[in-house]
Amino acid sequence: MKDCADYVHSHYPGFGASAFVEDSILLGGSRTSINKLISLISNEPLQLQWGCQFTLDIGINNLELLYRLSTIGLKYIFFGLETTSDDVSKKMHKNIRSTSWATRSEYFIRELCSMGINVGIAVLFGLGESQTERIQLLDFVSYLRSTFSNLMAVSYNWAVRHPMRDPGNPYQYNKWGIDSPEFIELFKDFGEASVKYPLEGVAPPTLKELRELTNHVR
Repeated sequence: MKDCADYVHSHYPGFGASAFVEDSILLGGSRTSINKLISLISNEPLQLQWGCQFTLDIGINNLELLYRLSTIGLKYIFFGLETTSDDVSKKMHKNIRSTSWATRSEYFIRELCSMGINVGIAVLFGLGESQTERIQLLDFVSYLRSTFSNLMAVSYNWAVRHPMRDPGNPYQYNKWGIDSPEFIELFKDFGEASVKYPLEGVAPPTLKELRELTNHVR
């Protein structure tokens, strides 16, 4: 991060430097490591605005650390919002505790807003949810976007089977995941999607389902 900031300010004086930490969870969510990062940046401040990823659970459990990070350059957090259904959450081994996944997601965004941290969320379909649950999730995202000015970006994705985690599968993964022009058009705003490689035991989306979802977003 220091190298990034120094390079930009050295080669492009007058321009601001920014970075996104490309890791599924910043420093694995380790409090020890995050505290060390805070100490390093506090002792040698960076001319850098940056963002990173957290899971909902780790983020909520470390709000004090996130606040401290926000004072030394953290401006953006990205996390996944897969469902508003507690039944689906349980299937995904989500810890819903005493409050619903949706309630905790809203709480997390509200807390980040109070810290001046912008938010991006990744919406993921294709986990075995019903079409009704997908529509409910889209409605919840619309509510969040109308409620929180710091919700800056929404990434839509369809779960794809990963070849390295699927030993003995019938796929060779040597074909494009989407080959139908109709599906390509409907999936054009999805960050990740496939018709050929759905998760095990999950049916791929139909054109009717995708049309309903994309029209609902618009």
